[in-house]
Amino acid sequence: MRELSVFIFLLFISAIISSVFAQPVRNLNFDEPGIVNPNQPVGWSTQWVGYKLSLDSLNVHTGRFSLKTERLPDHNSGYAISRQNIPADIFTGNDLEVRVWMRSENIQNGNVVFRMAVFNEDSEVLDFIQFPEGGLTGTTEWNPYTVKTFISEDANLISLDAFHNGEGKAWFDNVELYIDGEKYDPGSYIHWSATTDQIEWLKEKAIPLATDIAGSDFSDLDQLKPLMENSEIIGLGEATHGTREFFQMKHRIIEWTAQQQDTVIFAIEANMPEARAINEYIQTGNGDPKKLLAGLHYWTWNNVEVLQLIEWMRNYNNESEKGTVEFWGFDMAYPRVAADSVHSFIEEADPMFLEELEMSYEFIDDPGELRGMNDNEIIELQERVQVVREFLSDNKENYLQNYDTTTVEWVIQYAKIVEQAVSRFTPNGNSRDVSMAENINWIYEQRKGSTPLLIWAHNDHIGRSSNRFGEMLAGQYGDNYVNVGFSFGEGNYSAVLGPNEPVATYSSPPPKEGSVEYVFQSVDIPIFALNLDELKNNPKGSWLKESKPIKSIGSVARDDPYRNIPIAEHFNIMIYFDQTSASHSFEKPVARN
Repeated sequence: MRELSVFIFLLFISAIISSVFAQPVRNLNFDEPGIVNPNQPVGWSTQWVGYKLSLDSLNVHTGRFSLKTERLPDHNSGYAISRQNIPADIFTGNDLEVRVWMRSENIQNGNVVFRMAVFNEDSEVLDFIQFPEGGLTGTTEWNPYTVKTFISEDANLISLDAFHNGEGKAWFDNVELYIDGEKYDPGSYIHWSATTDQIEWLKEKAIPLATDIAGSDFSDLDQLKPLMENSEIIGLGEATHGTREFFQMKHRIIEWTAQQQDTVIFAIEANMPEARAINEYIQTGNGDPKKLLAGLHYWTWNNVEVLQLIEWMRNYNNESEKGTVEFWGFDMAYPRVAADSVHSFIEEADPMFLEELEMSYEFIDDPGELRGMNDNEIIELQERVQVVREFLSDNKENYLQNYDTTTVEWVIQYAKIVEQAVSRFTPNGNSRDVSMAENINWIYEQRKGSTPLLIWAHNDHIGRSSNRFGEMLAGQYGDNYVNVGFSFGEGNYSAVLGPNEPVATYSSPPPKEGSVEYVFQSVDIPIFALNLDELKNNPKGSWLKESKPIKSIGSVARDDPYRNIPIAEHFNIMIYFDQTSASHSFEKPVARN
């Protein structure tokens, strides 16, 4: 059972490293419920499959709440994790003791443990401890459990988490930290803050942007032109997947690029085959753009703002005499459309291979069900879909005798999409970011001329973060890859609370003291851009190279939405909005979250 616990811990190692809260230690007694989700504790990142994880006011050791985990009755596998990540510099060079109260009820076929992991700056594990030894099983009353370890000077981050795997229920309460035997008071932490000189200097260096509205005069954006000249791939990020102003500004940047380049190749974090159908509409007018947009699977793009971008692209292609705009996707999460496209081609071009193809592609395309396969099943499936892709590649020259190059290249790529969709769940398989980087490279190779490729994805993906495709593209293209991060002070955004939950509008409170946005808000400019490559080399901007909390919300609403990164090392340019609003979402696509 320890091996399974360690495996799940390693599975989420990238998430551990990228999520550090603005207040280094918070809500250790679980008594502070969330505002976005009152059933979850503030300061703790929760993940679960086949479990219910919530605050419990009826069964506590002390205080208002404990954290309760429970295996759902209709599930026979899964796990529950609640994690808090804290900077290690509070404890380095000292003994750290962790104490926690735990209780269990009818734990079978698994156990309950509390875990501590210590990482260095390269995200390497320096120490990993879970306790009590062997974990809690069966039924136990409230008892304290403790572990002690020395935190070396090489430590950069400490992860604490409650972990439950197995049938039954478990409770956690009253986590306490001791430094060399003395209880640590989270309230004693002193936040970093920028000096008045640093803020005034940043205000002088900021590039004010007039508006995020598409179709506006581009003279303000022209100030960014020297920062993007000669770039071959431009990453456009977003701090949330549901902010209207982010989407509109990216629309405006695409228009601005078209004015300069005539031809624009645009790619979004969406499934490649389904995005191709949108490009067909943009090029020819065939299809219903709203239905095609809903067919991208992700609710995040199913909104008024992206539809307006698509309609602008169609109008541009219809009216422009200079060039065209292309719409691509580079994701691979859903393999069904790609698999059907391969089947259609083989049915006509190589029917002798059809039976083997159908056997190889005989699997459920729901990523959740792929995730639920055991190692042997997923490895066998991976081998079968790999054979299909290799067969198509080996017979490429034969196919080219009867089909054009575009058709043959695309069917091989469709087979690659299917292979990638399976690989992400295979032990030692490629991650989603590795596959998206491969697909971005393939799109780049298809482009004509020297027009740059504009890619739209979350800040976490386009940034130079460990194991993210932004880092991979930077390693491959060097200075020819330029990325633009987006951040905001306060306002609303669209999000969900989890899988199969409805899209709703959530509020993000003002920036927390010590965060990047806290400094940006002090600049007192509604919308501005920063040339981080220039600013980080000035002594007054050196803090931009240091890890600081910055907001990072994906598709799921969060109460404490900060990750700790050195923004000038992750991004070339940052665009900041002081006030934002929620994207205008259409109804969530059925069963397509």
